[in-house]
Amino acid sequence: MTTLADDPNEITLPSNKPVNPEPHFHRNSFADFFAGGKPVWIKVIVGAIAMPIVLIVRVVSTDRARGVGFLSGPAATAGLLASGALVGAFLGASLAMKETIDARRAAEQPVSWPLRLAFCCGRLSLVVVWGPIGVAMLAVVSVLFL
Repeated sequence: MTTLADDPNEITLPSNKPVNPEPHFHRNSFADFFAGGKPVWIKVIVGAIAMPIVLIVRVVSTDRARGVGFLSGPAATAGLLASGALVGAFLGASLAMKETIDARRAAEQPVSWPLRLAFCCGRLSLVVVWGPIGVAMLAVVSVLFL
């Protein structure tokens, strides 16, 4: 409940928004992202650890089924682990940024148009932003391993 004044006889209005006595005029989406604290970094670290594990399990099972030894050398294994860690960290950071953007939109705070395009436009985001990023990452990994 929000009051119009400190006088107890004044009208009290219901409010769905929290009242913030100290507004942050210069706060942007990235400041909110990095102010997220421990949950942000946990998502990034878990993504960086989980993705290489998933890749190794997937590549080893595929290699056994085909009878091909892709992970024949330590350089290929190290490259797969490093690229998997980078992709996993990127996915974890993207998930944390999506949650930050959703929280800012729910609080009716401004969100820049590139971030709205990347996280808030559904299929348009997939086609315009995430599709090209996926193609570029696939091209980089293909060049590194072929």
